[in-house]
This record gives sequence, structure tokens and C-alpha cells, in this order.
Amino acid sequence: MKYYICDDNAIFAKDLERKILALEPDCIIRLFPTLAALRFALGDRDEVNAVFLDIMNADGSGIEFANILHTLKPLAKLVFVTSHAAEFSQEIFRCEPGSEPVAYLAKPVQMDYLKNALEKIRNSAMQKPDFIPVTINRRTEYINCTDLLYVVSERRQLLFVTTDGNFTSYGKMDEITEKLPDHFCRCHRSYIINMRRIQRVRGWNSFEMTNGDIIPVGRLYQDSVKDAVAGEYSRNGGGLR
Repeated sequence: MKYYICDDNAIFAKDLERKILALEPDCIIRLFPTLAALRFALGDRDEVNAVFLDIMNADGSGIEFANILHTLKPLAKLVFVTSHAAEFSQEIFRCEPGSEPVAYLAKPVQMDYLKNALEKIRNSAMQKPDFIPVTINRRTEYINCTDLLYVVSERRQLLFVTTDGNFTSYGKMDEITEKLPDHFCRCHRSYIINMRRIQRVRGWNSFEMTNGDIIPVGRLYQDSVKDAVAGEYSRNGGGLR
């Protein structure tokens, strides 16, 4: 696991680092004294599992920065830390949907509460995310799986068709299948579909997606696709969307 700590109090930051290492000796931790330094680091391709963020920083508000963190690293979990827990207990709910913290720790951080926060981070890391990272034009971009209709393999490239446009990246179908949430299924050697974006089933030979595109179903995939679509239909109370 990889964690970032951003706090303008160097003594507290080192103490938090020591406590995390006591609970997770094999984790990687980086310390940042300012939000500006943290924002620069978040521009790297490297993924980070969680950011421990002081709410009051010398160069800005951690609550306002939460939305920036979610934009730059939507897979990273946020943990707020503060010396003014009572004062900010309501303010943290100003975070936009998706950028909310998984934990809220008061200084000095107690080991029991820190352990609970780390468990939440690890549990969330085991779940398939709503966003998937893909490399587009040598930059890591994040595609929202809710907006992703289907993926098609074209030679050595993957075409991601979304409600916001199409994106091309190099990759393999097997690798991207592993990253996608359970409501995606492989229906053809060259296609992965979002079952929640199916508009109509055309005799199990093809699907009409919500944008009108027709996606073929490979003969070897028909049985597994029927089971997958039926399961998704059942989980959503009789509807695919």
C-alpha cells in the first residue's frame, strides 16, 4: 500500500508516519508540507492508495482540496486529520459526491482509530473501482465506468466508447476485463460490454446499446453472456439500468 501524508506540521507528519508503519511495516509513505507540493506529486502516473490530509494547511483548505484529489486520483481514498475535530465535523460534508473521506481522525491520532481507517482503505482497495486508469497519449486518464458503454479491441489498441466520447489506448482485453466492475462482461473476442447500458437484446446474437450501437455476441460466448445478463437483471430488480 502507498500512502501520502500532507501536513504543514512536520512533527505531527513524522509521528503519523511512525504509527502507520507500526501497523503496516511494508507500506510506502511520502510526506508533503504543503498542498502545492502534494498537488504536484499527484500529477505523476504512480497510483496512491490513500492521502492523509490535514484540514487546515498553511496554503489552503484540505476540504476544498478534496475535490482536486478526486479529480487527479479518483482511486485514492481520503482521510482527514485535524486538531479541530468538533469545529469541522459538519464542514467535511461540503465535499462533492465521490470525494468524501473514508475516515476522520482527530489529533493526536489514536492507534485504534488509525487501525480502523487503514482497514477501510485496504477493504476498498480490494473492490473494483468506479474508475479505471488507462494511458491515453502517454498520460494516465481515468474513465468513469458508469459512462463506459463498451470496449472494443482493434488490433493492438483498445477503443473505449463512452457517453462523453471515444478514447483509444494500447492494451489487452484480458487485462482490462480484470479491472472492470462486475457489471461488464466479455460477449465477443473483441468486445466487452456494460450490461447496464444494454438497450435491447437481439436474440442473443447481438445487443443494442443505449447509444444505438450494435454489438455482436460471439457464438462461444452466448451461454456465459446469458448467465451474466440474467444475473445483472436480477440484481437490479428486473431492470438492466
